[in-house]
Amino acid sequence: MEPLAEAARMSDNGDLYVKLAQVHLEREDWSKAREALEAAVDKGDLTDPGNAHLLLGVSHYNSGKLSAAERSFLEASNHDRQRKSAKRWIKHIRQEQKYKRAS
Repeated sequence: MEPLAEAARMSDNGDLYVKLAQVHLEREDWSKAREALEAAVDKGDLTDPGNAHLLLGVSHYNSGKLSAAERSFLEASNHDRQRKSAKRWIKHIRQEQKYKRAS
């Protein structure tokens, strides 16, 4: 993974950070996935920024950071390709938060 991380650091855009994050997501290493996705968004010039925000939302969600996940999914919902998935995630999070408040 280090060669991919090094290539991502040297790249002109954040796309390789997204690829690195996907590896971390496959390994369920949510914190490293978040770090890579945040670096991708910060670096910018992404081919598919909506996907980066959607994946960032997934990594936040799986880390128990529901508010941060919702913010990422809201950003992802601004992109046509991710709108439907992002809105489902937002609905799920809001229902989960409602259930937790009622308990």
